[in-house]
Amino acid sequence: MEFHRDELLYFSLSNHLDLGYASVPPMISWIAWISKSIFGFSPFAVKIFPALLSGVFVYLTAMIAKEFKGGFYAQILTAVAVMCTPLSLRAFILFQPVPLDLFFWTLTLFIVLKYVNTEKTEWLYYLGLTLGLALLNKYLILILIFVLLLVIPFTRHRNLFLSKHFYASVAIALLIWSPNLYWQISNDFPVITHMAQLEETQLRNVSKWSFVKGQLLMLYTSFVIAAIGLMALLKQQKYRMLGALIIGVVILLMLLNAKDYYAAGVYPFLIAAGSVTVASNLTVFWKRLFLIILFIVLVLPILPLGIPFMKPQKIANYLDQLEEIGIDIGRNHEDGQKYPLPQDYADMLGWYEIAQYARQAYDSVDSQETTIIYGENYGLAGAVSLINKEYGHPEALSFFDAFGYWVPESFDPEIKSLIYINDELGSDVAQLFKEIEMIGEVTDPLSRQYGIKVYLCQNPRRSFNEFWTETLLRVRND
Repeated sequence: MEFHRDELLYFSLSNHLDLGYASVPPMISWIAWISKSIFGFSPFAVKIFPALLSGVFVYLTAMIAKEFKGGFYAQILTAVAVMCTPLSLRAFILFQPVPLDLFFWTLTLFIVLKYVNTEKTEWLYYLGLTLGLALLNKYLILILIFVLLLVIPFTRHRNLFLSKHFYASVAIALLIWSPNLYWQISNDFPVITHMAQLEETQLRNVSKWSFVKGQLLMLYTSFVIAAIGLMALLKQQKYRMLGALIIGVVILLMLLNAKDYYAAGVYPFLIAAGSVTVASNLTVFWKRLFLIILFIVLVLPILPLGIPFMKPQKIANYLDQLEEIGIDIGRNHEDGQKYPLPQDYADMLGWYEIAQYARQAYDSVDSQETTIIYGENYGLAGAVSLINKEYGHPEALSFFDAFGYWVPESFDPEIKSLIYINDELGSDVAQLFKEIEMIGEVTDPLSRQYGIKVYLCQNPRRSFNEFWTETLLRVRND
């Protein structure tokens, strides 16, 4: 497997550090910049952060079990149950805001639990700090904040709204988030445009049933422990608000037609609560050991869905075999259609081939000074920009996502050659250039980039700057 499409975007953002971007807050780009500065752009640089974060995340879930008065076995059971979910396996192999979001949601719930147990105001300040940082990573945490504020008035902590410490905590969160909030305001809230596009292209394909089914698939065998954890919270008056909070979050996300993994952040907390309950009722050593082994053994059949440790074709064949026995999971993409591979895996193929064709085209032009490279989406532009950088090639241009923020207004000298990367040659480009040659095409049917072509377009019929200006106006008015 190669880099993931989104990893190419986030490491491209690190070349243009800012306080915000079209689809994400800035934290992921800062982390990418640090990793790239230390290790360069490489598979190791991309994977090291989520790998390290996974260890911290598992330790945090064990500490939640400990805070619920769970002993050593409850903590081990929590760690194993969390690690054996397809959710954790998949999330922490990718450099995305998702693993950070999982961590921040889990940390937030841990801090709320600490406050419920101790009622020490210092935990309110830790909460403000955590939420401020979380908002620099992903806006999804606003759902958790919203439901938490709705739940508090119905608990014994309703007087929080009269506490100066509560408002100081809010101020801390807003202060930390303020640079990105200022960026959103200054750029006319691109997050709203992004959400509208997400609704149009992806969320409309999400049904209530697929959301519910997704909760089961994300947790797999750990769903049982999470359900036990939820019941345990609801049975205890002290923790009932936490159970209500989690139910409220899941229901709200379902009503909003959210993607199934948007609710993922509540489940590590539930698994910890459930593990404590199970441990208190399971006292015989061999039964405890058997349960741990059972979790590990049962995750093995679905391990290829969480970690792509086999070759792509073998994974596709394996999923075909599962379908033959009635198990058809993990292959529906965001367009609602089923494909040979899960979407994340299909998005990890074809990039080196695209970069190679772009490199071949760029090295063949007479004047590289008057040549630009354009990718129709951020994956195509990011692949060429990052993979071909070691060859001294320029960064590819695109109007897609954050790439649109740093496209030039014009070119000096005038452009004579365009390396165009898309699944088809647009009529505007075809009409502009006299000489057009297809250099190569992604032929792997398992790749989501299947059919993407690299064109070398030369000898424009009119001024490229004039064409570029017209294109910029059209794109920005859409």
